[in-house]
Amino acid sequence: ILKADTTLKRELVLSRKYPPMENVFSVSGRVMNGKFQASNDPLFMDSSTIDIHTIKERAVIAKQISLDSIDTRYRYWRYCSPNGGNCNMAELYFYEKDSLKEISGRVIGTEGSWRPLSDGYTKEAVFDRNALTFFDAPQGDNCWVGIDFRKPVNISKISYLPRNDGNCIEAGDEYELMYWANNGWQSLGKQIAEGIELRYENCPSNALFLLRDHTKGKEERIFTYKDNEQIWW
Repeated sequence: ILKADTTLKRELVLSRKYPPMENVFSVSGRVMNGKFQASNDPLFMDSSTIDIHTIKERAVIAKQISLDSIDTRYRYWRYCSPNGGNCNMAELYFYEKDSLKEISGRVIGTEGSWRPLSDGYTKEAVFDRNALTFFDAPQGDNCWVGIDFRKPVNISKISYLPRNDGNCIEAGDEYELMYWANNGWQSLGKQIAEGIELRYENCPSNALFLLRDHTKGKEERIFTYKDNEQIWW
């Protein structure tokens, strides 16, 4: 029995508004062993090229990589797809260390697409801020996408969103978290997402929750919260 306890409150950290279904899981492994690199060589061939991070798990939500230990500035930053992955990345975000703000540059990487070019699933889709579009590279192996920042920069973190269903938290969207009490949904407030997660403080325990995206999309699902995870029903 769920009965919201407003005397015992807690913080919720939310990453999705709807559970990842079979279609998401079926492509979530395409980023496993994918690699992030930085270099001052546009071909990523000289001694300045370093490996930043290797993805070791399936991804059904957006992820964030902290780069606090890297102090060297690099002009070129990229994601290299594992063989067979078709570089299925939906969104990449780079944040500069000095300003902590997202920065942009010229999109670089493998040319073309597995699909007709008019469909828009080229490397540019990784930076179009549309979670439902992604880079579908022209071949499964040896593909990559990245940014030329036009000068060496120091990146403090990278956020990435693999190919997905559009139900992850998206920066810029307005969300509202609600819980069930008194025979109706009670609002815990609206937030405009600034990153890949939402944090709500002072939430009741033992409650049934619903997260709504007021900006776009219709899919939403009730959930409880246990051991710092959303449990879908």
